[in-house]
This record gives sequence, structure tokens and C-alpha cells, in this order.
Amino acid sequence: WLKRNHFRINCEPRAMSGNAGLDRRRIRYAAATVFSLYVACTVHTYFSGGSPIGLLQWDELAGNAWGKELARDASGNSSVIGQVLSEERASIASGEDGSTIGQSRSEERAANLPRMDASSIGQVSSDRHPNGTSREIRYFFPWYYEYKCVSTTCGGLSPLPPRPRSLAGFEYCGHKGGYSYKLHYFYFTHVMLVQGFLRDRTGVQFTLVDDPWSADVVFCVDSGAARFLNESSGREHKPLLVVIDEVDGGTASTPTAALENPRTVACVKPRLLLPPHGKCYPSAGHTQPRGFLELLRQLGLGHVPANAYIDLKLADQLLAKCDPVPTDKILTIIPTEFTVHHAGPPLSELVPPSERPIDVSFAGNVHYGKSATGQAISRHRRSVVNLTQEACRKHGLTCNITVGRVEKNVYLHLLKDSKIFLSPFGFGEWSIKDEEAILSGAVVLKPGASLLQTAIPLYTPNVTCLEMRPDGADIGDVLQRALSKDGLHLLDEIQVQARQVLSNFTTYGRAAANPAMSRVWADLVNRIQKALASS
Repeated sequence: WLKRNHFRINCEPRAMSGNAGLDRRRIRYAAATVFSLYVACTVHTYFSGGSPIGLLQWDELAGNAWGKELARDASGNSSVIGQVLSEERASIASGEDGSTIGQSRSEERAANLPRMDASSIGQVSSDRHPNGTSREIRYFFPWYYEYKCVSTTCGGLSPLPPRPRSLAGFEYCGHKGGYSYKLHYFYFTHVMLVQGFLRDRTGVQFTLVDDPWSADVVFCVDSGAARFLNESSGREHKPLLVVIDEVDGGTASTPTAALENPRTVACVKPRLLLPPHGKCYPSAGHTQPRGFLELLRQLGLGHVPANAYIDLKLADQLLAKCDPVPTDKILTIIPTEFTVHHAGPPLSELVPPSERPIDVSFAGNVHYGKSATGQAISRHRRSVVNLTQEACRKHGLTCNITVGRVEKNVYLHLLKDSKIFLSPFGFGEWSIKDEEAILSGAVVLKPGASLLQTAIPLYTPNVTCLEMRPDGADIGDVLQRALSKDGLHLLDEIQVQARQVLSNFTTYGRAAANPAMSRVWADLVNRIQKALASS
């Protein structure tokens, strides 16, 4: 009915200046209509046990004329970059490759660049299981963390199946608190389990059950993993465990004992610090593992010459004092919430780095509190900022270094005017500013980028970013090379390639349909099958 009645409503203030009364009546009429539909859906859902998302598909409404105008970023994230363009949504919904970037100059730039392995995302993988569905795996998942999405984030997902009724007593397996990037980890995990991508690839059908003790495998948050393993130890049927690690840093917050338990199949998270000693507690009693702080501490002690490159072998030696964890069980198979929820402007609207006026920029805090951890992070950020300013003076670079809070509009313009954006470590290795900078067309300069393994391959030096030592000791040389004549051409290439990578993960539908995603999730399915076969 809504589709037949094409309401054209624009809620922007300027749109109400000409015929305000008519616009207000349209808004009230549309609001009353949507509210009535909501009541009807709620009543129907209550009596039928169905899913409201299955009844009212907002991804279809987004195709309407008024839906395109009203659709907004529904992530709840307060980040300053939340532009999702209707053209990109249409491309995603139709299954087209979202890495086809704009017209004119951007097409010419992209045509001569090697495409990333993940650039085929946006098309459902053709790797179907030859024998069809051959096995069912029953899984338990906190019912209140089933995936939720709207027009800007669904990307053509199928409606949810009816949810189970009550799972009281197992809330400890779910995320605590309201919506955050951590809740996205549950959403994406559930998307992969209920959609057909894994079934087509592996021949395994995942069936949701509302009794964890009848499940083959249970998905549980890291803070509840030990409790679940303990409660199941005395039972005849002991389900397998997959841990959803909520810490967004590159080290594991899942208890080591839980990871080492043979019934724990895997720990899934967005990123991992590659050396196998990924569990460091930099101060007594601190509960958040920060492996990179131990790396910085070792560098600060002078164990590595200032001009030495930090490779995996050397980083592994420096992190030898960290408690070892079985990193073979840690799978980086969840893309970041920000990229899934934000598409950003098309590349055709962005100025190439070589034509931007600011050589290097930084915007952020350098004071992280008085705790031992906070002081270590503060020292790192101050040191990197000071070294950057020194390099700018020495080489005559145009730099914009802003310490402290930056206004939204100032920050946006800074990113759009910058060739290189400096992003040192904070409470973790990754920062949301990394993706904000890439979406704005700046090239990210990241400490120890090659040490990070991520679900979205953001940190490939000289392909999607620039890299410097974790202590910033080589930043002068890195900037001098990057801003040379040949280096500026490389920056233009990096801008295109980084945007291609991100575009392949925008919306839940596109990220889940990514052949690279289905491959790594198929590895998880194989691990579960082998564990079930041996139990």
C-alpha cells in the first residue's frame, strides 16, 4: 500500500519553507500510517510467533521515492562520517560489484590498478556444495542478539526466521549493555549462520535451538565462556563452544583456560596482533590485554635499533614475555561495524592525495589518564606526534597537527584536504579514524600495520595504507618517501585500492556474500564438524 502511494517527504528544514503546511500534513499522515502498520505487525507477530522484520522489509521501502529521502544511517553510531548514498545502496541491493567506482577521473585511476582479492564481494559466491545440504548443526545463540538492519545496512538480506521464545538463565552468554560496536559482532555472526552463503558452500544447515544443552555448538561472549564450560562439564551432552571476543584490539580477552579447552572450537573477532604471544597485561590487575604496549615497552628499552624494521619474527621475540595463547583458535572473521554501516562518498567525489594541500595531518587526544596503561598510551601518542612535527619542520612539509577535541566540520574538512592521516595506537591498535580517513580519501599512516591481521584487509603496507615502526622512529623517512614524486603516485593508488577494499564490506548483505568471508567462515564450519565427529 505504501508503495502505491508515493509520498515525497523531505524533513530537512529548508524543504518546509515553500509549502510548509502541506509538508507537515504529509509527515503527519505518513507517520500515522507507519504507526498503524507497526501496531498491526506487532499484533500479528504476537499471535503468529513471526518476526516483524519478516513482515515489514525496510530494505524494500528504501527503493521508494520517499524512502530514499528518509533513509538515514541507522547504526546509532555518533561518528562524523555517516553518509550512505542511495546509488551505492541500489548497487548493493542489485548484487553489483560495489568496487566499480564513479565516472571520469576515478574510472581512469581504477582501471590501471591491480584489483584486490576481495573486490568480487557484492556477488554471491558460486562455490556451491556439490552434494547439497548434507548435515545439520544445531546451534544456540542469544535470541536477543539476532541481526537487525534497515535499508542502509541490510544489503538485500533475507527476513529473519521466527525467534525462539525464552532463553532465561543464559544471559551471561550475551553482550552486556545497549547498542555498540560489540553488539555488531553478534549481529554479523548470526547473519552468517542464518543466511544461505555457508550452506551453499559447505552443505551444512545451521538450525537455531532454544535449549543450549541440546545444541551441537553454543556461541557465547568471552566473559561468559569460562562459566559455560564449567556448567557443562558435569553434563552427559557437552556442546562445543565458539567464543565471540568483544575486545576490539588485536589481543584476546578470552581467558586462556577457555581457549585451551578442547571443547572450544574457535574464538572469533575482527582483528589479531599477529605474533603468537597475544595476551599481555601491562599493569597489575588490568583486565584488558594490550600486546602492543609490551612491544612499545621493549622498543623503549632500546632492544631494537631506531632504523630497524619490525617484522613478525622480531615482534615475536619482543613479545616473548606475554602469556602465550593458542592463536590458531583465534579467527579474524568479523568485519568492523563502522565499515558495514557506512559507505561514504564515491571515489569520484574525492580529490586524489597528490592534489591535496595538506601533506600530513593528525587530530586526536594524547592524554589517556593516570593509570599505567593510560600513561603508556599517552607516551606513545605524544612521541609519534612530536616526531611527526620534527619531520615536518626538517623536510618543509605542510602539516596540520591538532591535539585535543576537534569540531566535526573541521575534522571532516581536515580529512578531505589531507594526503596522509597519522593514526597512532590508542586503547587498541585499530581506530575508527582509520576507516573515516579512508572513506574521506586520505591515506592512513599506521604504526606496525603489517603486524595486524584483520577481517577487512585494511593494513597492507603500500597497498591500502602506509606503515611506520610502532615507536615512530622511522616516520621522517616514511614521509619523505611518500611525498616524493614517485611516492605521490603511490598515494593515489593506495587511495583507490583502500576504497575498493572498504566498499566490498558495506552493509551486512554485501559483507556476508563476500567470497572471502564465506571461505573463512567455512573454515569455522569445518572445525565444528571435525570436533563433532571426534566427540
